[in-house]
Amino acid sequence: MKVTVTFGATAVVVPCKGEWTVRELIDQANQRYRKILEQKARSSKQLSRNVL
Repeated sequence: MKVTVTFGATAVVVPCKGEWTVRELIDQANQRYRKILEQKARSSKQLSRNVL
């Protein structure tokens, strides 16, 4: 089973284990969202370096 959590315009899919609590699902979604934000920040930095 998978759960989709949205953060504004960004959706994060979290695989759901049967023994996980809602809190654990929230933590997993937050970790995945932070990784996405970090990747976007790195991409925009690289883009700005290439443009200059």
